[in-house]
Amino acid sequence: MTVCPARTQGGALRELGEPLTMRELAARMCREPPNASYVVDRMEKSGWVERRPHPTDRRAKQLVLTPSGTELRERLMARLARGGPLAHLSGEERAALEEALLRAVCEDRPQDTQEGQTPKSSKE
Repeated sequence: MTVCPARTQGGALRELGEPLTMRELAARMCREPPNASYVVDRMEKSGWVERRPHPTDRRAKQLVLTPSGTELRERLMARLARGGPLAHLSGEERAALEEALLRAVCEDRPQDTQEGQTPKSSKE
């Protein structure tokens, strides 16, 4: 499987709204720490992130965005807020897509769920 550097760096930027350790960032990105470290190394070379001493754990480093990293993150977050890949779909098209995706991933979907309705969460 090929990992797209822009996608993984974008994911790291999205998660670095606050200082994080490498382990915390890896967990948020659903990656192994060595993979997250590779991503952060590239971001550090680009001048977007710095490793700083952790304020309470002398063994750990915190990942902190630089001013250029913060600016890049703000641009990324603004772009993500504008819509996303489904923004051009009508409400009806999004509902149909959601229904199809639910059928595809929810084998134990309640039989009493009517077409066009989402199943109720077990948390409700």
